[in-house]
Amino acid sequence: MRDRWVTVYLVLVVIQIPLYFVLGKYPLSFDFATKDAETVLRRPIINEADRERARTSLDEAESLLKASGDRSSRDARIEMDRGILAWKEGDSEQAIERLEKAREMFMEKHGADSFHAAALDLRVGELLYLKRRYGEAISRFRRSSEPVREYLGPRDQFSVRMIFREVSALVALGRNGEAAELAHENLALLLKVAGEQDDAFLQMTGGSLNILSLQGLIRKPPGGAKSWKSALTEAKKEARDLEDHQI
Repeated sequence: MRDRWVTVYLVLVVIQIPLYFVLGKYPLSFDFATKDAETVLRRPIINEADRERARTSLDEAESLLKASGDRSSRDARIEMDRGILAWKEGDSEQAIERLEKAREMFMEKHGADSFHAAALDLRVGELLYLKRRYGEAISRFRRSSEPVREYLGPRDQFSVRMIFREVSALVALGRNGEAAELAHENLALLLKVAGEQDDAFLQMTGGSLNILSLQGLIRKPPGGAKSWKSALTEAKKEARDLEDHQI
């Protein structure tokens, strides 16, 4: 399921990155190289040949960037992609280190409140959550969730996902009152974006919501569902069925 989280984030961030320097030999070649690596990194499963292709393309992009004398934030894009590659390889510590470095580079070029810095901060927070470093994860979520919601909108699936990562982290620490307050305000949005989330996220989130529901801190699952896990699974199925029908 880690690959699904990576894919969601990679698509989210890369499509937001503007072109920072004028067209020419180096920038065009740089874009070809980075897009080649990112095409590989978007795949649900990558093998060693894929990983080597991504490394080679990123090395080429880095060399081109150095030769161009570019002073934009494209070096941050390379660092971000290397972090995602480390994530896909199962090296979460290196992934955190590289994504954090990329965040700092974006902050240097675009400011501490930039979307790219905030989005990377949330992704590092999610990695920390998955490593059960809940307190650190919550600090990231609270620092950067609002800038991302302002940029993408409160109904965006990434914005909603990060809210419920914070909910689950709060439940894991026994801070159920805080978790319930945050969840209560966003349950309807969660059901709406369930179709865009991976199964592991929905199961983890559903488990946290079940705890809050059983304690009477949030409402029972909708539609007569026996649990929030099953309610979220059904919401995802309905979204997919509707999508298939429209196609």
